[in-house]
Order: sequence, then C-alpha cells, then structure tokens
Amino acid sequence: MNTAELVANCPRCGATRITFDVKGSFPTRRGPRPVYETFCICRACEQSTVYTLVDSDPRNAQIGKAPTQYPGVINRFFDVVGYISTRDVVQVRPPKHLPDNINACFKEGAVCITSKCPNAAATMFRLCIELAIQSLIDEHADSVVRKRSLAHRLSFLFDEEHLSSDLQELANCIREDGNAGAHDGTLAMADAQDLLDFTVELLNRVYTKPEEIRLKLKRREQRRRNS
Repeated sequence: MNTAELVANCPRCGATRITFDVKGSFPTRRGPRPVYETFCICRACEQSTVYTLVDSDPRNAQIGKAPTQYPGVINRFFDVVGYISTRDVVQVRPPKHLPDNINACFKEGAVCITSKCPNAAATMFRLCIELAIQSLIDEHADSVVRKRSLAHRLSFLFDEEHLSSDLQELANCIREDGNAGAHDGTLAMADAQDLLDFTVELLNRVYTKPEEIRLKLKRREQRRRNS
C-alpha cells in the first residue's frame, strides 16, 4: 500500500524539494479549505518537521480528506503554507482592540522577544509607539515637534498632558535605550523587555481601555432600549 508523501524544502537540513514521509496530521481549521498540521520525516536527514498544509482546491471532490489518507505524493492536493517553529510560541499577546497595522507590528516584536532578538524587538515596539502617538502629535503639535525624535515627541505629549504622567517614568527609563538599539544594535533582552512594558501600557491607554469603555456604554444603551 502506498503511503502519503510530501515534497518540500527541509528547514532542518536545508535540502530543497526533498521527499518527506507523512506520518500523521491533525485538522486545525475546517471549512471550504481545511488546514492541517502534518507530521513529516525528511528522507535526507531523517528529522521531523510539522508542516501546515491547506487544501489546494475547494472544488476538490475529496475535500476534507486528511493528508495521511492520500496515497503517493500529496502536493497536488495540498499547498504548503508554512511549518511550526519558534515563531508559533506565543509568550506575549497584543493588547485588545488595536488597529491592524499596530497589531501586526506588535506581533512581530513579540516573535522577536520569543526568539531572543532584542534589537529587532525594540525596533518593532518603537514602531508601535510611533504609530500610536501619531494622531496625538498631528492634532496637538506644531511642525517643529513633528520633525523631532520619538523621545522629544513623547516629552511633548507628557509635558502637555496628552499622555498620562504615570507613564512618564517608565518611558524615561527606556527611551534612550530604545534609540541606542535602533541605531547601534546594542540592546540586551532586559532593555527590550522594558520597551515591551511601556508599549503594552501605552497601547492599553490609547486603544484598549477607550474601546472597552465605548463597548460598555453601547451595551448600557442597548439594555436601556430593551427595558
């Protein structure tokens, strides 16, 4: 009996378009194009990789059939969309109700923290801060302030009370380190964690808490209308 095989690049040994023996699979998403985490063994290095496969064609008559149920090479039935790695180890979740672009930046920074890459993490968290304060700067600052560094723009927002003063000490202890990391690549993990702490608090104040209050008020109005 022919067993299922997958042709893919091996992230363990670097072999390209090598054949893997498919040993098992588990559906992680059902629907028109089901997704499977699929356990495979590389024939070149005999090491395992868990690939993420998605049904290649929702019109496939055998849609929903697991990768292990196909004999022979399964690439004609499934697309390889990735593999499970340290990127999938979630240690830091983004605050709720973030704009899509800031949410994406935060997640990238969180992956860098997980992967022990403090300078890359710092760059992404600084970008989160830049994006989060942009509307405040546009609304309240003149053109001179807008052109200045992130540190100066934060100082302006604190001085003018557009950001809560209880965040200022946390911001003061990380701003210079953040600048150093962005330009010199000299940050340690502790510095990146400090920057993460400030980023989380800032995003909570700017996006999460206001939206939670808005939703609570909306629910209260609905209760009043239904009473």
